[in-house]
Amino acid sequence: MAIETRVSKNVVAGITEDQYLYALSQYAAADARTCRLIALMETELAAVRDRYDGRLATLQATMSRHHEVVEAYAKEHKHTLFAQRRSTGTQYGTIGFRLGTPKLKLAPGATWDAVLSNLQRLLPQYVRTTEEPAKDRLISDRAREEVATVLPQLGIQVVQDEKFFIELKKEEGVVI
Repeated sequence: MAIETRVSKNVVAGITEDQYLYALSQYAAADARTCRLIALMETELAAVRDRYDGRLATLQATMSRHHEVVEAYAKEHKHTLFAQRRSTGTQYGTIGFRLGTPKLKLAPGATWDAVLSNLQRLLPQYVRTTEEPAKDRLISDRAREEVATVLPQLGIQVVQDEKFFIELKKEEGVVI
């Protein structure tokens, strides 16, 4: 069960220019320290990865080779190993075959156009027809008079949310 954390935002008003500039400078300083810590962390993580990459690659190659051997054995003895169940246990673990998600595959020589044509004739309830508003076109043509005058009658309006941002000037080599 996930624990829900709610964060309430303080409503700040009546800020002076000095307070605003101080807050922005503190924001920039915290951002610079954050970038520095992330860079240090990435450097340390890269060193750890480098230290273990070789051994991990060797182990992955070993696992891959032996997986192929076990799979080949299981396929060759499928009728005896998996006569009762789709998996079997050993002292080292369980092996088996899982069924994948069902999917449709074209028969040799068939095409999806031919399938659609046959479906329309034989099983029309399995043919989709989707009607939906062309929202992208309505947005792009919103300034055209024939569209703009009809939008209110349709019960829709084009809106754009406005979000506040801070884009800091990054200085090279500055460590705070």
